[in-house]
Amino acid sequence: MPPEQVKFKKQPMQEGKASGGNELLYEQFEINIPKLKDHIKQLLLRKHGPVSLPELIREYPIEKGVAEVVAYLDIASKNEKRCTVSPNEQDEILILNAQTGQRFQVKIPKIIFNQ
Repeated sequence: MPPEQVKFKKQPMQEGKASGGNELLYEQFEINIPKLKDHIKQLLLRKHGPVSLPELIREYPIEKGVAEVVAYLDIASKNEKRCTVSPNEQDEILILNAQTGQRFQVKIPKIIFNQ
């Protein structure tokens, strides 16, 4: 289905006014995917067997919040040969917000990383 075309009215340009601060632009961060993959590799080497995501997180605590958990999910979903994602089973993990000290419990599909 073709996308709906948006039509704009021809109006003279007006100068905009800022409504709020721009602090959020400076609070952005990146998720270091190679570092997360290295965490998986290191724990697999030490354990000599399958590793679940909760085990991995106990060894290497989440530092970047839910975005980091999503990155682990992405890594698992792109590597079907070495990862098992079971959407019918769930794990609960605890995430700490370092800024507020608040803890969040998150349910995710069961993920097992294999060598």
